[in-house]
Amino acid sequence: MEKEKDTPLQIQGEWTLQTLRGVAPATSIPLPSLQIDLKENRMTGNSGCNNYFASIESCSSTTLSFSAIGATRILCLSENIESDYFQALQEVTTYKIQENSLSLLNEQGEEVVKMIKKQ
Repeated sequence: MEKEKDTPLQIQGEWTLQTLRGVAPATSIPLPSLQIDLKENRMTGNSGCNNYFASIESCSSTTLSFSAIGATRILCLSENIESDYFQALQEVTTYKIQENSLSLLNEQGEEVVKMIKKQ
């Protein structure tokens, strides 16, 4: 039982995008980042272009979901995956943590976003 209680705490911290829907983004683009703050119950980050934020609506050992995402409105001239990334984050219902990687899964159990812990 003790181990289960700690799971949400492992999600706390800074993460960098590794794959989006199973595909690694081009190395030429800025990678989205994600910061999870369980004390404030919010997530923030940078999409590779705009800064964004959302509330964590649920976070337990089995669930994770975010409110609608708000973002700054900087015109992104360089190539980025912001809209696909935001869309994937909105589909998240659960997650898995293995060592230093975080898999965000949709309702069907498919991995939509995979992040790596920022060192």
